[in-house]
Amino acid sequence: MRHGYKKMFSPTRLRPYWVLLALVLVAACDSDKEDGGLKFRADTDATPHRGVFGIVNTIVDSPLISVAYRTTSTFVGDKGIAQLSYAEATRFPIVSSEYNLVVSYPDPGGDAVVLLEYTEDNGNPIEVTIDDERILVLTGTIEEPIGYIIEAVEYQNGLDVPRDGTFLVTDPEVHFTHAVPSHAEKMLDFYFTQGEVDLATLEPSVTLAYTESSEVTSVLPGGDNRIYVTPSGDSATILYDSGEFILTTNLRILFVASQYFGPGGNGLKIHGIDQQALSFIYEDLPIAWRVANFIGDVSEVDVFIGDTTNGPIVSQVGSGEFSEFVVQEETTLPFLVAQTNFPDDLLFKRDLFIEPGSTVTLYVAGFESNEANDNERAIVAFSALEETRPVTGANQLRLVHGAPSGEPMDIYLLVPGQTVADSDPVFPDVTLGSVPSVSFAPGDYDLVAISTGNLSEVFGPSRIRLKSKVNYTLLFSDAPGGGLPVDMSLLEAPTN
Repeated sequence: MRHGYKKMFSPTRLRPYWVLLALVLVAACDSDKEDGGLKFRADTDATPHRGVFGIVNTIVDSPLISVAYRTTSTFVGDKGIAQLSYAEATRFPIVSSEYNLVVSYPDPGGDAVVLLEYTEDNGNPIEVTIDDERILVLTGTIEEPIGYIIEAVEYQNGLDVPRDGTFLVTDPEVHFTHAVPSHAEKMLDFYFTQGEVDLATLEPSVTLAYTESSEVTSVLPGGDNRIYVTPSGDSATILYDSGEFILTTNLRILFVASQYFGPGGNGLKIHGIDQQALSFIYEDLPIAWRVANFIGDVSEVDVFIGDTTNGPIVSQVGSGEFSEFVVQEETTLPFLVAQTNFPDDLLFKRDLFIEPGSTVTLYVAGFESNEANDNERAIVAFSALEETRPVTGANQLRLVHGAPSGEPMDIYLLVPGQTVADSDPVFPDVTLGSVPSVSFAPGDYDLVAISTGNLSEVFGPSRIRLKSKVNYTLLFSDAPGGGLPVDMSLLEAPTN
């Protein structure tokens, strides 16, 4: 079956990006140079002696890392800094030379902590040669990081317009690497196929140990491509299925098997690396969802999928409470929410698409009764993607305004000793249904919420402590039973 695809983010590069029709852009990173940004070179004659360099970050508990590189030569070369979070990548042309390269991340005090060094001093600089490609893959953990280099001849169409002005049409090229720490002791078989097949009748395209990579191979352009990953020698146990995708001409992709943090699954998934990190929108991964009841005047709700005839999927979700997570294979779900014991009197109805491998909380808030219009309920619903990957040296703090009686608020997180007068709000003008998030260093903070309209204090100051490698939800809700004063809860979000 052929699927449609959608673009999640626009590419940040300058080159037209219509070669990839079937993969979804998940993350892209720009690198800073002295001229304000590392960009692809349009004038290839000005820099004829160059290769290609790429960086892929799959360190499982990685915060935002920096990769600083500088040529060892004082006469020729490049320098710059690339910043990458987990499952992000960058790839760019670079003057052929030897390079010193340092991988680091900021500690809670803002000082750089060095993870890996490739330098003249330790006898291990990285050499980028003319018309060759070098990709640095980062894996492991912050405590035990691993880096390894994948070497290949530069893709014949390269990143630049050919000097003679012609546009080459070339078959797509693919290669694979195993960067899954939880499978570090296992060999993995990779199958690149057309459509759904019986793996027992096929030989693996390549078998790889942890940190190994394959040679680059040309494949035919077209659709119905599919990638399967199994334990070595066990084709009956499918660890990962990409679902169908399309490859077009003039494209080289490195398929990176990396750690998976979502519901279900087998601890691994694949990202494709071109100039950026890519993911498959139809990969065979389950979803997880739960419902939070913040309807001020409804004590309990039931949640149905599709219709109410077969009973609720979750029932009796109390006011201010969360249901348990439900894991499902389907990704588009018609949610129905009704007051407990009144299935025919729906409070809310919506079709919700959830990306494969995602964990989502659906919040329903407001009031069952509407003083302005007795025939119209004042209920809103909003969803929040839960970050289930623990991060060293940083926390994701998500704010949820689920207080139907509350006004818009400015939320401050103050270092002890700071005041609202000398600080800016972390979350400004937060209204009912808002679910913004921000990364914060571990430590103690004073939480203060101020009404945006009249500057009166809504909540706080209240001292909270954010621990390392824990993600949090900062939840504002009505008082028990509904109404004011606004209540605040700091909840630890689920992580895998």
